[in-house]
Amino acid sequence: ANFGVKSVDAPPVVANAIADVATTENAADGTISLTHVFKDVDDNNASITKTAVSSDISLVTASVSGNTLTLDYQADRNGTATIAVTATSNGMTVDDVFIITVTGVDDPPIAVSPIADVTVAEDAANTLINFSNMFSDPDNDNALITKGVASSDVSLVPASVSGSTLTLNYKPNQLGTATITVTATSNGLTVDDNVTVTVTS
Repeated sequence: ANFGVKSVDAPPVVANAIADVATTENAADGTISLTHVFKDVDDNNASITKTAVSSDISLVTASVSGNTLTLDYQADRNGTATIAVTATSNGMTVDDVFIITVTGVDDPPIAVSPIADVTVAEDAANTLINFSNMFSDPDNDNALITKGVASSDVSLVPASVSGSTLTLNYKPNQLGTATITVTATSNGLTVDDNVTVTVTS
């Protein structure tokens, strides 16, 4: 008897697995070429379609365009996510799974409530500004933020900080404009907020 042998279409396979990825918080988006990751012995490799899914889209999203996998890291996030890249050929699939680890970095404080510019008349009384809620640090206790201040013209308006109070001490019989720079420091990282002070006649 003559028995015919019917060929069976084989699924695609992972030819070159994607290595795990390690990066740092707030890294730029990354791309990975998928051109040689999968192969199909029965079909043209160029006909293999690819998709990708992230296990934690709050950390990193994954998308595929042609043979390019794009990893979009979300701001101020760290942790671990699994990326599953699926190859489909003739209705059959195979997954290549890899792990992304995003290491946290210390962020500088930010000015969440900047101080408004100040305009006063000559010989005005001191201005007292409470800036207890002016700065925030996403990584550390806000109560640990230290503040410093500098005036661009101390002959017009010296400035000082005590606790969370900024004092603008106007000199008598002086007119003009000065920039007051308030500096917040947390874990050695700083941010400045500049205030324009105008003294008019």
